[in-house]
Amino acid sequence: IESVYVGDPGNEPNGKRGAVPYGYYIGKHEVTNAEYTSFLNSEAVNDYYTLYHEGMTEDGGITRIGDRFDYSYKTIAGKENDPVNYVNYFDAVRFANWLTTGSTEIGVYNDIKSNSFKRDLSAWGSGGIALANREEWYKAAYYSGDPTGADGDGYWLYPTQSNTISIDDANYLNPEGGVKPVGSYVDKPSYYGTFDQAGNVNEWIEKKTFQLGGTFDDSNDTDLRNTGSHKDHPGAGDINTGFRLVSLSPITNGPKTNHAPSWQAD
Repeated sequence: IESVYVGDPGNEPNGKRGAVPYGYYIGKHEVTNAEYTSFLNSEAVNDYYTLYHEGMTEDGGITRIGDRFDYSYKTIAGKENDPVNYVNYFDAVRFANWLTTGSTEIGVYNDIKSNSFKRDLSAWGSGGIALANREEWYKAAYYSGDPTGADGDGYWLYPTQSNTISIDDANYLNPEGGVKPVGSYVDKPSYYGTFDQAGNVNEWIEKKTFQLGGTFDDSNDTDLRNTGSHKDHPGAGDINTGFRLVSLSPITNGPKTNHAPSWQAD
């Protein structure tokens, strides 16, 4: 899972948004079908946590075969690099935990069942992987790298280093076309080098009912702007819903361990 470094720690906010006092890494792209399929094959043999949604086969990029206690998963040919969709908030934080420790229930989020999603600071500080909070996501998307740049406040209106946007810059106004492979708009990265923080799929952030970025079927650019957001029930996952990851270390291509990490040791 390729990540980019977001520097300029201690940057000024845009109103109340975007100030982050530390450097961090964020996914260059939204998590893809191929990446999520690896997770399912590792952790959803019986799919106890309902990490798979049948919409992934109908309108997404992942199929499931077998029966309960013996499921396996396959990415649909040609959709490997499409953003995974039909993921709810709980799926996303469990994926982040799995990359951190190899366990869905141990990592940056250690109290999922009680509906508590505060970061475990030891896990986070040791390079654990999380969903971006609103400030981390916002800065990676909109900050211009210059406190007086963009329109004078240091932030672009859109995550394409621009105060204007069109369908040549991002996947929106496209209800019939659906999602596109991540990074399709190769000439339209954010300042830090992320792609598709405008359009394609809404992305869960750590504030569990919030999604940012807009979707392929948005009828206008409102949700793509630095003033936009979308709210949904954390248990909901649909064709418009995906996610992106964040860490203090470069994000790895698989679980760092398959056992309890040092901060969980007796």
